[in-house]
Amino acid sequence: MRIAYTYIEGKNLLVQQYSGQPNIKQYAAYLEHLKQQPFYEDVFLLLTDLTHMDFEAVKASVESVTNTRNQKVNKKFKEVLVVSSPSNTAFATLLKIAGSKNAQFALCSTFEKAITTLGIDLTKTEVEEILESKLKLV
Repeated sequence: MRIAYTYIEGKNLLVQQYSGQPNIKQYAAYLEHLKQQPFYEDVFLLLTDLTHMDFEAVKASVESVTNTRNQKVNKKFKEVLVVSSPSNTAFATLLKIAGSKNAQFALCSTFEKAITTLGIDLTKTEVEEILESKLKLV
């Protein structure tokens, strides 16, 4: 699993990109890493790109992600999951249904809709540039 992210200062926005097979240990380590970042307390909006994820065992992945997130994240946030295939749409839908004690989830198939849903002042081109060149690998 590849995890990359960047924080957009002044917008309270964390942009994340996941690719490959889900790996819950790597995801848990990533959450711990984020909690150590100086911007962590300022994050209230998340734009998560799932378009490159491969979800073979969708249900098990959702349960693991939900349990891990509930254990590690104790702050309120709004997250938009950007999806592009039936498998990552299924994952995002199940994640939304499973919920999180602190999260408000939405899912969409375009970055334009994600931007609108989060209410952030970025263009599609800016988001694509962030995803292509400004993310930090964990």
